[in-house]
Amino acid sequence: MPGDKLGGRMSIQILDSALVSQIAAGEIIERPASIVKELVENSLDAGAKSLYIAVEEGGIRTIRVTDDGVGIAREELGLAVTPHATSKLSGAAGLETITGFGFRGEALASIAQVARVSLTSRTPDADSAWKIMLEPGLAGAPPAPAAHPSGTSVEVSQLFFSVPARRKFLRRPATEFAHIAEVVRRLALANPAVGFCLEHDGRPVIEVSPATSALRFRQIIGQRPTADFLDLDSRIGPLHIYGHIERPTAADSRGQPQYLYVNGRWIRDRVVSHALEQAYRDVLFHGRKPAWVLFLELSPERVDVNVHPMKHEVRFREPRAVHEAVYESIKAGLARTRAKVVVTESAHSSLYTNRSGTATRDINFDWTRLAESANRYVSEPVPMARAREFQSASRAEPPALPDFSHEHPLGRVLGQIGTLYLVTETAHGLAIIDAHAAHERVLYERLKRGQRAGDAVQRLLVPVEVRLDAAAVEHLLEARTVLESLGFELDRITPDAVAVRSVPALLSHLSPAELVEDLVAVLEREGSAETMVDLAADRVLADFACRAAIRSGRRLDPEEMEALVRQMETTPRADQCNHGRPSWVELNLEALDRLFRRGR
Repeated sequence: MPGDKLGGRMSIQILDSALVSQIAAGEIIERPASIVKELVENSLDAGAKSLYIAVEEGGIRTIRVTDDGVGIAREELGLAVTPHATSKLSGAAGLETITGFGFRGEALASIAQVARVSLTSRTPDADSAWKIMLEPGLAGAPPAPAAHPSGTSVEVSQLFFSVPARRKFLRRPATEFAHIAEVVRRLALANPAVGFCLEHDGRPVIEVSPATSALRFRQIIGQRPTADFLDLDSRIGPLHIYGHIERPTAADSRGQPQYLYVNGRWIRDRVVSHALEQAYRDVLFHGRKPAWVLFLELSPERVDVNVHPMKHEVRFREPRAVHEAVYESIKAGLARTRAKVVVTESAHSSLYTNRSGTATRDINFDWTRLAESANRYVSEPVPMARAREFQSASRAEPPALPDFSHEHPLGRVLGQIGTLYLVTETAHGLAIIDAHAAHERVLYERLKRGQRAGDAVQRLLVPVEVRLDAAAVEHLLEARTVLESLGFELDRITPDAVAVRSVPALLSHLSPAELVEDLVAVLEREGSAETMVDLAADRVLADFACRAAIRSGRRLDPEEMEALVRQMETTPRADQCNHGRPSWVELNLEALDRLFRRGR
């Protein structure tokens, strides 16, 4: 008898079929957004070119999805809501070549177990549409004639009314709708040729017409400037990787949209996410999170999509190869970035902005000091002859803009201002360069190249003894292989001392003792030697590049300024330092005109 106990434990029993269906439905139908996902994916599999989604009270009361797809024939309406009945899979072998969204035949049946469902559909060659009504625990009535254009409409109402325990876990309608809107955005990004309209309580929220992939990206990203993103398109072996990745200098610390698709299906995947993190690791400022939309296409045989009830995860047949391909693709994309920050507002409210004009950071001018400086000039009268000369010059034709070659986008070096910044004249206006940040990136990339080449090592004529505590010496010895690849040769001479025999050539002007102390600090921060192999080697080089770079207060001679600017132009990722800060900004001529209120 159900519920009987044997010795204080429940007896084994066969669950009621209705309860089994509800449990299975619970794996798929977590909230209203789950229903929207399943219904929209069914519409996309049916070849829909236009989708209308209307929800009420966050989908808790009603969800209606209408499409213009191929429809469902009258004789198949009953099968469409039968568990494990599908037109997308014919046998076990088909699991190896899945190309559509659905394949298990569970969605409609699962929804019908936890809500009231009305399904109306018409095929293009049918004289009329047919409608079927379903309610949990009740047999569905035969299809009845209905008015409907070619395509399908599914209406779901009173979600979880038959499962009160699940209903009480639903959030406020606004929260549930936010999840629905996110689902629609994900699906719209991956299906640019399809028009989407999402309404909430009769109010349109998302409306996008069929578009190209690039236009759909702009439609969905909305207020985020597309100039902040780099287009990506590469093929590595059997893998096609394309999409949009955010420029490191545009990333911020807020939660950013990050969308990953494999063969058109939105997923979460640690392999790809880790590859992206690794590719961005030495170009992001602390705590910044870049946005990205990334599409991976590969043969269905190389990826298993049948590993998660909600199909949110996949299993790659060759995960390491996928990781390396994504890492190299993103890294190459970031290496060609030429992000600029442009001042375009009036001088009284100057802002750092990107080319779209969206403000990102304030500049605070010291107007008192500026006024004092200006008074020194206006207090000296200008002779009349000089005044006439100025007037004559003002009537002359403006000189042509300099023609800087493509090889020198940073233009002509004008000089140094303050204790750190260089100024150059570009084809667009003026560039201001943070000499420390720029030099740091140049040194870092050279150190990495030297490490990979296995040369650029400076052997010391006389080994330098460095005294440390015993634990620090052990740390260094554990990471000896990695340190040797960086150009360091160390030997233990006592339990608490090492002898330094070589250092990276680019760091030979620094104290060997201080370099070793920095090594110990990085090792302690990054962890084990195994971690060093994959990650911390670059961190060591980044730290050393920062230490060796030009410091504030140093005056550079013209040759040094010229050399640094030219090196920037040939260095990957030169638009930001190793910590992700911008290394240069540009004030275009339009910005300068606005600063001086010309043309107003």
